[in-house]
Amino acid sequence: MSAPHADTILGGYRRRLDEELQQLPRSRREEIIAEVEAHIRDARAAYPTETDADLLNLLDRLGDPGIIGAEARQRFDVVEPAPVGLREVIALLLLVVGAFVIPVVSGILGGLLVRSSASWTARQKRNAMVWSPVVTLGLLLLLIVLVNVTGVGNSSTSVVVVAVSGLFLVLFVVTLTPAVAGLLLASALARRGRQRRIRHAVRDQRARF
Repeated sequence: MSAPHADTILGGYRRRLDEELQQLPRSRREEIIAEVEAHIRDARAAYPTETDADLLNLLDRLGDPGIIGAEARQRFDVVEPAPVGLREVIALLLLVVGAFVIPVVSGILGGLLVRSSASWTARQKRNAMVWSPVVTLGLLLLLIVLVNVTGVGNSSTSVVVVAVSGLFLVLFVVTLTPAVAGLLLASALARRGRQRRIRHAVRDQRARF
């Protein structure tokens, strides 16, 4: 019998492990995850009646995902992301703030700084590049639906109104896309910092015992 919250507990552990291993080549990452899942599966089979406490103890013995990831990166000579510096701060300011002040130009400059930065992994950069236009177009679609539902702007169909509306939509996409990319990249840095604090806390706790 599975623990009441087995899916939540194991799901959270696997997500953290996957995040910690994202810098590894895909084959290595899948190999380590398969080993961890096999160990969890074998250990769970030994419990006649599994509880949440059993699962938590099992994962505690298995090790924090941050430490597993750090050991794997060291084993396979994977370079750690560089610390956040002035380059990354300027890049985020250009993408998030500059996009509303100097559209297009700030986005290009911010993108070039991000591309040359070693503080983000290739996967994080790729995710920001892929998801930022998707999110922006989704918000644009939502805005268009809201305008149509509320009837705003339906009273006039002049050429000027159409031209202004088109210009607004273009500016909306051009401005918001780099801003969303900047927020995604900032979130990745924040998540990395949080993971590092967890790893340090676990190491400190183990050092006491």
